[in-house]
Amino acid sequence: MKSVSLNHEAVVALCTPRGSGALSMIRISGPGAVEIADTCALLTSKKKLVDAVSHTIHHGFVMDGHVKVDEVLFMLMRAPRTFTGYDTVEITGHNNNLLIDRTIQSLVKAGARIAQRGEFTRQAVINGKIDLVQAESIAELIAAQSEAAVEKALGQVEGSLSAQFAQLQNDLEFLVVLSEVSFEFLEEEQVDFGHGQRILDQIELVYSKIKKLHHGFAGQQHVREGVRIVLVGTVNVGKSTLFNAVIGKKRAIVSPQAGTTRDTIEAGLSVNGILWTVVDTAGLRKTDEVIEQEGILRTHEEAAKADVVVLVFDASRVMSDQERERYQEISAQYGDKIIVVASKCEGVIKAQDDIFESVHKVSALQERGIEELISLIESKITHCTQVGATPYLLNERHRATIETLIRKIHDIQNLTQQGGQYELVAYTAKDMLIQLSQLAGKHVSEKTLDLVFQKFCVGK
Repeated sequence: MKSVSLNHEAVVALCTPRGSGALSMIRISGPGAVEIADTCALLTSKKKLVDAVSHTIHHGFVMDGHVKVDEVLFMLMRAPRTFTGYDTVEITGHNNNLLIDRTIQSLVKAGARIAQRGEFTRQAVINGKIDLVQAESIAELIAAQSEAAVEKALGQVEGSLSAQFAQLQNDLEFLVVLSEVSFEFLEEEQVDFGHGQRILDQIELVYSKIKKLHHGFAGQQHVREGVRIVLVGTVNVGKSTLFNAVIGKKRAIVSPQAGTTRDTIEAGLSVNGILWTVVDTAGLRKTDEVIEQEGILRTHEEAAKADVVVLVFDASRVMSDQERERYQEISAQYGDKIIVVASKCEGVIKAQDDIFESVHKVSALQERGIEELISLIESKITHCTQVGATPYLLNERHRATIETLIRKIHDIQNLTQQGGQYELVAYTAKDMLIQLSQLAGKHVSEKTLDLVFQKFCVGK
């Protein structure tokens, strides 16, 4: 995205989605925004927006010369009490693409420029209304797919993660102070046996806070993107029947014929605010059938990327030696994320489950054990979502910076183990402060801003 100066021109964009609906909202923000809007406005009060009190709404018409374009409401908001930090006018009109385009064209002819992706939010960052982390949180909020993701994104918009970074900055600044004070001890040949320990304690404090942020990243992805629960097993063990029972609807075809499911089938549901994607897969067996072979390959791919693997076997019959071998291989490969389920527990249980440490018995036909299975899955993924109680890193940019900070704090630890080296400790800590300030959007380059905001939609 080409970088554009935001300091000397007003920008305009549609802020509501295009499509059928009652209302649209067009925003113009920046220097001269009110005057530009006035050029295209005919208020029923016969007054001008420039003469009106801030944070007021005015009925009128958008004009293209002497032609009325649309009957609208103008909401006037003067800086600095606006989202962007600039004078802003929001125009609420009818949601018709022709009217929207004519309104925007009139404002452009009056002196506005079409906004780029995320430019209103970018104005807010540049004017200090929010920091870059909060700006990215807005994008997360818009894209949130579950209640938990919405809740966390709202917290980040309000500054919970920014507060964590601010506290980390304070701790690093104190580490710099402690390290630089040690220079005076050396110069004056003074000895403070407790000072070195204070530096070590401060280093450990910084390290623990950075690690806490980094540790939660993988689990926090589950809050944002949901979890994948994949049903795996040999052919005709009841995976599809169990799949239908778990999601509460008949999505997968159920048949006594082995190998009915030849491709993955997905269904989504929300459980306690977390998005679950449940996946039914092709049964594992040796086959010469090309399509079924492809389905089995996809089964292995799904198991590899799953958060939870529900390993299903048929309790109504004895496993073959080949089946036992397959289940042992899968158990060894995905052990920590496996829940073993004995299906078809309607009658006599014939299967030998001695290859598994723990087995949950279900009868999907009689709807027995399904609720308990869902609870087991919830428990399995709890460790992935517990970190949602604390602010979390939003994206790869944050993760990469935090990993850089971890490497640098390790460098500091190595320096202290070599005996002092406090001048280098101070230098490295200052470098960490620069990295942290760039993460929060202070002293950040135009290139970084471009990369962040190109992920936004136009109008945000």
